[in-house]
Amino acid sequence: MSARIGFAREKARRILLAAGQNSIPVDLLAVCAHLKFEYIEVEHFPESLSALCVEKGGTRYAAVNKSHSSNRRRFSLAHELGHWCLGHTRGYGWSDVTIDNPPDPKQMKTANAFEEKEANEFAGELLVPLAELKRLYGDNTKVNDLARRFDVSDQVMTIRMIAARIL
Repeated sequence: MSARIGFAREKARRILLAAGQNSIPVDLLAVCAHLKFEYIEVEHFPESLSALCVEKGGTRYAAVNKSHSSNRRRFSLAHELGHWCLGHTRGYGWSDVTIDNPPDPKQMKTANAFEEKEANEFAGELLVPLAELKRLYGDNTKVNDLARRFDVSDQVMTIRMIAARIL
C-alpha cells in the first residue's frame, strides 16, 4: 500500500474550510475546536513524546508536550490530528493510555511508513496550504520569512516549498 498524498492534502483543505481557517497562520485551536478536541499542553510528558490524541469517556483530547518549542508543538499536533482525521488505525498497544498515563514512546507500536507520510502531508497542508504558499511566494522568497509568516519551522517551510516546486 502506498501513501495517499492527494487524499491527505484534500482532507486538510476541507478541514481548514469547515473550521473557517482562511488566513495564516492557521489557528490550530480553532481546528481542534471544530474537530471537537479539547487542547491541552502537558508538562509531564516524556521528552520523546511530542503530541497525543486520545478519546476517553466521550471526550477527545489533543495534547502537546509543553516543553517543546511552539513550532514543534504546532507540527506535532497537526500530525496527530492527521492520523485521527485520516482514519489511521495505529494504536498504542493498550487501552489505558490517557493524558496522565501517556504511552512510552519506546514501547509504542509504530505506524506504517505510508501512514506517517500521510500524516506529515496532512500536517503540512494544514499549516502551510500550498495555494497560499504559492500566492505569497512572489512577495517573499526567503524560507525564514515565510516560515515566520506561517508560524512553522524553517524545516517545515523548506519541505512545503519543495512540495510546491518553488524551491
